[in-house]
Parts: sequence; C-alpha cells; structure tokens
Amino acid sequence: MALPPVAYRTTGGYDADAEVCIGPDGSFTVEGGGYRTRGRRAGQLDGRQRARLAALAARVPAREWPVPDGAEGFVHELQIGDRRARWWGPPADVDPDLAAFVAALAAL
Repeated sequence: MALPPVAYRTTGGYDADAEVCIGPDGSFTVEGGGYRTRGRRAGQLDGRQRARLAALAARVPAREWPVPDGAEGFVHELQIGDRRARWWGPPADVDPDLAAFVAALAAL
C-alpha cells in the first residue's frame, strides 16, 4: 500500500500552530508546533515508516466534523491524497483512527 501525499495543518496558539507535509517520495517537513511536534525539521521516511503511515492513513475517515461558530483556534485540516478531513479540538475527541494518524505525524 503506497502512502499518498499528506498535508496536515493545525491552528491554535503560539505552541500549537503546526504544519506537517509528506511528499509522494516520502520526504517530510514539520513547521511550527511546540511540545507536541517538537519544532521545525525535515527528513525522509524509511520503508517501515511509510508502510505504517499508509496503513494508518487508510483508516482515516474523509469527512468534516462541525467547527463551532466563532472558533479561532484548534481547527485541524488534513489532506491524504484527495481525501480531506476537518475538525475542531483534539483528534481523539472525534475519531480514534484520526487520532492515531495525527499522533504518528507529530512523532516524525
């Protein structure tokens, strides 16, 4: 199973704004963030990482969960290939598969 390109973005506050991108060749960048993403970096996924992320990505639902009116922070957007998800608040509050995938991205 191949890992499609991934783009994840979250807005929230000075230590929560982050963006993680994975290219079709397995190269990745992490921008921003803080305690969760451990700051800015770039790298190349190995075969094991790509396989694990591909398996997790296959289970992520493509949907939007309601974002409260006036919500300015902690809005998350995820694109996996041509599938998109959007939500507000911690990923674990909306879907366990989504939470597992986001945690794996933050750990890159």
